Amino acid sequence: MNNGGSVSGDAISGDKIVNQNAGGDIVGGDKVTQTGSGNIFTGSGDVLVIQPQLSPAGARERANLLQLLRKVKTFWIAGVLERSLHQASRLELGLELRADAIEHPWASVLELPDDTRRLLPPGTPASRVFDDANRALLILGAPGAGKTTTLLELARDLIQRAEADSETLQPIPVVFNLSTWHSQRPSLGMWMAGELASKYQVPARIGRAWLEDQRLLPLLDGLDEVNPAWQASCVKAINAFTMRQGLPGLVVCCRLEEYTRLPARLRLNAAICLSPLNPEQVSAYLAAGGDRLAALRAVMASDEVLAGLAQTPLFLNIMSLAYQDLPAEALAAPGLTSPEERRRHLFEQYVARMLKRKGQAPDRFSDSALLGWLSWLARQMSAHGQTVFLVERMQPSWIRGQRGRWAYALASRAAGWTLLGFVLALALIVFSTTFDPQGQTLADFAATNLSPANLLNALDLGWRLAGRFTLIGLVAGLICGARFAFSTRRGAAPATSKRPIWTPAVNVLTASVLPPLIAFVPRLAGSFAAAGASPLSTLVGVALVDLPSMFLAAVAFRAPASGESPFRDISKVDALSWSWLQSLKGAGVGFGVGLLVSAACVLTFLRGQPLDVRLLTLLVSAVPPALLIGAAVGLVAGLRARAIEDAPASGQWVLRHARNALAAGLAVGLGLGLCGFITLLAPVVLALLADQALWPQVIAATGFGLVCAFAFGIVGALYYGGYSIIQHGVLRLVLIAQRRIPWRLG
Repeated sequence: MNNGGSVSGDAISGDKIVNQNAGGDIVGGDKVTQTGSGNIFTGSGDVLVIQPQLSPAGARERANLLQLLRKVKTFWIAGVLERSLHQASRLELGLELRADAIEHPWASVLELPDDTRRLLPPGTPASRVFDDANRALLILGAPGAGKTTTLLELARDLIQRAEADSETLQPIPVVFNLSTWHSQRPSLGMWMAGELASKYQVPARIGRAWLEDQRLLPLLDGLDEVNPAWQASCVKAINAFTMRQGLPGLVVCCRLEEYTRLPARLRLNAAICLSPLNPEQVSAYLAAGGDRLAALRAVMASDEVLAGLAQTPLFLNIMSLAYQDLPAEALAAPGLTSPEERRRHLFEQYVARMLKRKGQAPDRFSDSALLGWLSWLARQMSAHGQTVFLVERMQPSWIRGQRGRWAYALASRAAGWTLLGFVLALALIVFSTTFDPQGQTLADFAATNLSPANLLNALDLGWRLAGRFTLIGLVAGLICGARFAFSTRRGAAPATSKRPIWTPAVNVLTASVLPPLIAFVPRLAGSFAAAGASPLSTLVGVALVDLPSMFLAAVAFRAPASGESPFRDISKVDALSWSWLQSLKGAGVGFGVGLLVSAACVLTFLRGQPLDVRLLTLLVSAVPPALLIGAAVGLVAGLRARAIEDAPASGQWVLRHARNALAAGLAVGLGLGLCGFITLLAPVVLALLADQALWPQVIAATGFGLVCAFAFGIVGALYYGGYSIIQHGVLRLVLIAQRRIPWRLG
């Protein structure tokens, strides 16, 4: 090779690092053949890439990183690894280097030796291979070979290193499951930031900063669990992310069969494949079981099919649980001569043993019912790309058939809107009995407005208003049911899919505007038909009375975000946060819009009045509602809901949403109730200046404040978790009616 110029760097020959100087270009049209005995790429001929040293983290950042580290350790190490099947008798898995499984970054300029596979010495830990591979490793294996266990053992070693680092110079290992990745995601970094937010409660902004600063070491499990149509795109996304941003380390797990079918390869430094168990390991494992596995040992000595299945750690462990204490005749039944029949028999025995293992009362659920529920649950989790079942992640897409989805859509909307109808009826009752006291004393006021006749009228008003909102709910249910059907027939993607740019506008139109407008058409027609009614005044009057409740209802049920598809109808409100900046922006926009609408309505009613009267009335009647609207929009904009996926204990999801709904209802109700009281203080000030009676205006302001507190408080409770509970309850009832789940499910 002809060299000119100089290059300085490090090369590895065997296990010795040698400083070398060379002249000329490495790439000159000819490939360079390099040999050695290292472990990184091909097992011979290593290229060392030095990772930059991380700077010490600040005190606050270090505390946040350590908190993330504790979450990873608690869930994945204590909750998964230490409770996994393989921990009862840990097997030392054989590791084989597979250089042909990766795209060598130097393959275009170096002709690497044809040493693509090499067994590593027995007992070699994955952490050593990870370090030798310059912290970029691919883990392959057959189903049940122990890939996730190997990944979590590596995570445990990396966690111990990070815990021993007082300055947090070591990156924090974080386990991600790729089953939720999809091809429409802008980048792998944005997907990981979203996973940090939903799985580890790390704000997306902080997660992105940590990834850019190389504070995190991603451990990506389940590449084979990505939608098969997206797996090649996922490989490209991983390669693009590592090339563009770089990482202080990366590990990816995938099944060997699925990975070899992919047209693309990961650009990592090494790949290992978990070897099947050898007969000596299987014998030692079964011998540790004692007399309880004696029959299994005897049958396996002459059953090649059973011995072949035992080469996989998962199947070996299932055998030890399913076949313990069984006689040899039960294990050597006729017909178990094929792997399919043996697997079927093994799983039947395993399921039967597991059903009796938990100590449940035998008459609580039948075995057939339990198997039916679990089979349905497994199919749904597979169809929705879920590896861990979380009850709050169920959506209407889990419902079988269009009839069930129509029932869910109608029932959930009608129940929610009817509830809000009663609430608004009660608010209007308070408003009608306090807004016009006509100078009465407190005793006369109470005797007049709280009479049996007025109470009966109030109940009648509530019934009629509830009926009207039930009609709205049915219309909304019909529209959303139609959208569910349309989404299903056109093959709508799951909730992780990218939404079209026009989706928010369609949601607002179909779920926020059309149902109330259709439901209020009869009232509008009746107002036009009234004797002597002016069309313009009638339209404005109906708008003043009905439009506020219409949009209040739409906001209460998160209508702009619901009804989009059966995959994302139920919103999650696991945590609440507050943003002063967003609140101020929302308050400004709400005040401006409210002022324009209020001014237009007031000026319409005051046509023909003198200019000074219109200006004074405009000041007194238009500004207060605008202030109230601004405060309402500011509260909604500032109070944010977050979704957390942390596998809560049984019943905790409903309790969490109920707690958030109560807290949000109190905050919104008290805040807007006070704003409502303040907005009607202008008449009190005018009465005081004119030396008039203050009692009627004080009662009016108090009543309006109570109306705002009650109505907006209920709306806030529904918006921030309450309506999700209603939807989730209806979803469960539909699934129970279809005999898909039991009455009690988490």
